[in-house]
Amino acid sequence: MRDTYKFLGEVFVTSIKIEVALISILVGIAAAGVLLYLLLFVFSWQYVLWGIVCLLSFAAIVIYRIVKSVKIEGDKRKKAEEEKNKVHYFIIK
Repeated sequence: MRDTYKFLGEVFVTSIKIEVALISILVGIAAAGVLLYLLLFVFSWQYVLWGIVCLLSFAAIVIYRIVKSVKIEGDKRKKAEEEKNKVHYFIIK
């Protein structure tokens, strides 16, 4: 039963991280759209392009950090499972 709760907790944490990444992407796209709409009539296209590039690179960094942390947690969980299943030999003299 404890393993079930542990698994559900891990799934919940992972889903929150994925949700944050998706929200970051949507906010970045929305901000880029608003920026494009506002700056098209004020600044030249180079500034608009650099603004979009900055927002998308920020979203990419956020996604990379989330994926990396999920991978690290998966590796830790895998090591713990291997350690739990490892057979220990005792030499009795």
